[in-house]
Amino acid sequence: MTKQEQGATGLTRDTGWQIGLRRTLDAPVELIGAWMLSTSGREIWLGEGPDFLFEVGQDYELLDGTSGRIKVYQPDSHWRITRNPPDSAYFRPSLIQIRIIRSGEKTTVAFHEEHLPSESERQTRKAFYLGVIDKMKDALGLV
Repeated sequence: MTKQEQGATGLTRDTGWQIGLRRTLDAPVELIGAWMLSTSGREIWLGEGPDFLFEVGQDYELLDGTSGRIKVYQPDSHWRITRNPPDSAYFRPSLIQIRIIRSGEKTTVAFHEEHLPSESERQTRKAFYLGVIDKMKDALGLV
């Protein structure tokens, strides 16, 4: 870590660049969880690819060549997966952590991704997750 990078938003000593984003949606946790693991939902937040069982230890590969593995899966709660884009500048696969948190009749959806290779990629992934939230709201008919 250079002196210039020290104190930069999103940069940590242990996990490199990271991004976190959280939004509360007016929908029950079960609806959000089911949508995120549906084929159409998963294509939005993970990418297009063949269906696969969402279970711990399962490897996946998307149509664009991105690959990874499911590390943690707790239905309607949280999961962690690795993400390794093809031909990327990533020094190791990133780790995506997703939480869906019940908040009364609403649900807070939290995305966190670490081990990103650069501030530029952090900004790209931030824009990506903001788009995921918008597409989720549209798909579920939420305001």
